[in-house]
Amino acid sequence: MTQPPHRDKAISPLKKWHSRLGLTAAIFVLALALTGFLLNHVADWRLDDRLISSPLVLEWYGISQPHQMRSFAVAEQFISKVGEEVFLNAREVAHCSGELRGAVALLSGKMLVIACENELFLLDQNHEMIERLGISQGLPSPLRRIGIHNTELVLAIGSDSHPDVMGADVDNLLWTPLSGDAGAVLWSVSVPTPPALADLLGKHFVGEGISVERLLLDIHSGRIVGGWGVYMVDLMAILFVVLAVTGCLLWYRQGRQQG
Repeated sequence: MTQPPHRDKAISPLKKWHSRLGLTAAIFVLALALTGFLLNHVADWRLDDRLISSPLVLEWYGISQPHQMRSFAVAEQFISKVGEEVFLNAREVAHCSGELRGAVALLSGKMLVIACENELFLLDQNHEMIERLGISQGLPSPLRRIGIHNTELVLAIGSDSHPDVMGADVDNLLWTPLSGDAGAVLWSVSVPTPPALADLLGKHFVGEGISVERLLLDIHSGRIVGGWGVYMVDLMAILFVVLAVTGCLLWYRQGRQQG
């Protein structure tokens, strides 16, 4: 006995939507199943210790090595700044929030002075911090350049084209206008960072990479695509419920037809 045509028409749209939603959900089901399986064996396979250092993955997480890194060469050393950290070669020696402005050697190399935008760092010959000078010690700021004039430390504030050059007595914390020919100052000038050092500092900045466990967790929770990814996973959960309900309706209606 044939079924009334209106029943087939009633079921057809439901089947179409059920199929479309099922195809959409299949991708997420596979991703959730695979990541869930792997997360269940994190300890067995030590996925928390395995690191992903792929530039593509790190770039996705907003972690990338600084481009066109530059340094200041002084006393056969390179002074560089990566993030908030100041390095002497590959050794971290200070933290500063402003731009790195230069570095000079005093007292025949027995003292190293590093200038950031609002701070001066004085290091001894062993590259240990002697003193840190800032605005509270009367330091003129923001600093633009640092250099040597007649074997004395000098600072420049203001623009490069019209500098207001100040002489610095770091022992007595005095900052006075420089006497003599200010044009004879030997300024500290930035140079390209040697490739090997730039690579080493870049790896220090980005770390060793992202653990496989973290990547799996972010994929599983949807956070891999940002904050709204969590809501996308919630939407998928609702979609699974809809599929379950429509599947039961289709099964029930088909059973009635066959009956």
